[in-house]
Amino acid sequence: MAVSGVSVRMAHLSCPLCQEMLRSPATIPCGHTFCSLCIQDFWDNEEKHDRFCSCPECQYTFHQRPNLIKNIALAEMVEAMEKSRWRNNVGSVGKHRPAAACHQAGPSPSQTQEKARPMKSPQTTTVSEAPKSRVCPTHGRLLEVYCCDDDQCICLLCALVEHKSHSTLFVNEGWSRKQKQLQDLKKESKERIKKREKEQKDLTESIQRIKEGSRAAEEHCEGVLAGLIDSLQRHYSTTVRELIWAQETAVVAQAESSLCNLETDIANLKKKDTELEELSQTDDNIHFLQSWPSLSTLSEPQNLSSVSTDPHLPFEAIRTAISEFGDRLEAFCEEEINTVSQTVAGNGGSQYPVKPEQLPVISAAQTLEPTTRPEFLQYACELTLDPNTAHKDLSISMEDRMVRWDPKKQKVPVQPHPERFTNRHQVMCREGLESERCYWEVEMMGNKAEIALAYLGINRKSRSKTSAFGGSDQSWSLDCSKGYSVSHNSKSILLSATPSQHKIGVYLKFKEGTIAFYEVSDRMKFLYRTQKCTFTEPLYPGFWLGDESPITLCNLRHKRF
Repeated sequence: MAVSGVSVRMAHLSCPLCQEMLRSPATIPCGHTFCSLCIQDFWDNEEKHDRFCSCPECQYTFHQRPNLIKNIALAEMVEAMEKSRWRNNVGSVGKHRPAAACHQAGPSPSQTQEKARPMKSPQTTTVSEAPKSRVCPTHGRLLEVYCCDDDQCICLLCALVEHKSHSTLFVNEGWSRKQKQLQDLKKESKERIKKREKEQKDLTESIQRIKEGSRAAEEHCEGVLAGLIDSLQRHYSTTVRELIWAQETAVVAQAESSLCNLETDIANLKKKDTELEELSQTDDNIHFLQSWPSLSTLSEPQNLSSVSTDPHLPFEAIRTAISEFGDRLEAFCEEEINTVSQTVAGNGGSQYPVKPEQLPVISAAQTLEPTTRPEFLQYACELTLDPNTAHKDLSISMEDRMVRWDPKKQKVPVQPHPERFTNRHQVMCREGLESERCYWEVEMMGNKAEIALAYLGINRKSRSKTSAFGGSDQSWSLDCSKGYSVSHNSKSILLSATPSQHKIGVYLKFKEGTIAFYEVSDRMKFLYRTQKCTFTEPLYPGFWLGDESPITLCNLRHKRF
């Protein structure tokens, strides 16, 4: 028998519904033949959905369910074909078609409708061998078809009935198509992950830049305000103090002029009194009468400029003017800071606008401050250096009032002590200061030194800046070299003043929370006053020494009174 003939016979011996070898072939009234079980299941499903029974091939509708007629001839042909396949070992026992036969078989009339009747997939697993997940729960047949419209796997009967108007593929074709979509999806997923990771990195960097910008803005604003304070202090030193001195000079000159006139009047009066005394002693009548006209009257006293006995009265005008200036400046600062807060909030710069009370406000001094050295000496305190705190290279002498850097001392072992500075040429005093007002003087002979105040708990062992005076919130320092700078909490302010004296005066107002530095002279040159803060514990004077820069604590005991 020719191969073509076998192919034609295979086509006639296949069930249009299950696409496999006919089993108990039955012919319906329209003449088409199916497996008796297949057509019965097909009609059961149509009746279940209240539809008339129809032919799956020609779509002919029967108003009553037809009786099946067994096709004996086809049954015999199927039996003969199966025996032939068995003998030739070209297939396996079971209700499925061999793969070769599938490829050789010609298309049946139902195969011309691609959507409703997909080609048989090369699936060899039987229903009894397949897991439950691979079997149709409605028809009990293998899931061999993929419905593209409903995106689900179905059996052949589902494809011919419920999904007959849908686009369908065999599962292997559906798998191939979805694999391509899967690769595209994986590629898109990786690209999206890469994009989101870049966004994450950019956002992290933005947050860091925002923090850096915040620190820069903080430093800028603090620098501006510190510069304003420095400017006010410079104006005080160069203008206000000069006005006070000029007023003092004028008032004193006026008083001295009056004093000179008084001295002249007193001298003239004393001379005339002497002449009158001599005249009263004379017995010469002629001489008495001749002298009397010139001595009979006293000269009119000169008009003296009025000098107030109140020492503050000559300076009341400038005190009032500066007080009013301070009030206006304070009001101006409050108004402007309110404007800054509103501007920042209006621009969306922050969810939490800056409150004026959270920023330092510069106010005018309400009490008189000492200006001359004798006035400062009223608050002089006695200080001594603590050898237990001194770095091993520092040498202390003069009853613990002088310290210098001694390179020879490096070879001499130093007794370890928990309070000793180990990495910086620093030393502190024994005395902690917490009186309302304290003043002391320091004499420096070198080119580089620092004068400081620190809490007792300042770090003394670290190599970081926290152990340096002015490097943390534990200390304040004045750096003296070619110029002056003030440091606190690692932030420094460069002063405009140029060093002109070797002595520095330090004026502490503990309760007010300020530290002021002066160059010592008769009139005391003001350098800087720190912003007000709350000192939480006693402050200990301290010093850092450069090479060849000895420091001496001045003995003010004999100068205090």
